[in-house]
Amino acid sequence: MHRQPQKPIAQKVPLGQIVLGSEIAIVESLEVGDRVTLKGEKFTVSQVHDPRGNKDDVTIWIHLETAQQMLKKEGLINAIWAIECGCALGGFTQSHSGNFGVFT
Repeated sequence: MHRQPQKPIAQKVPLGQIVLGSEIAIVESLEVGDRVTLKGEKFTVSQVHDPRGNKDDVTIWIHLETAQQMLKKEGLINAIWAIECGCALGGFTQSHSGNFGVFT
């Protein structure tokens, strides 16, 4: 007997796009269509989630293969949870040109 396919836990994000949790978008003054740079890679904000009241509010989503390459973890991981608490927001900076700083 075959199991029914399950809905993916994490949404797929197309190449070159970034999805933001509500708190990230508020703190960084970002909205859909804005261009940002994260660790040297350029992305277009394709979606901002409504507040969920959990860690998703301070989470970003990018294409998995891009994240693997950025972190030099090709083929080693299937999801990357980069931010899981509000305290991590202090590591984000945005210049006036719309670039995120490197995580600190």
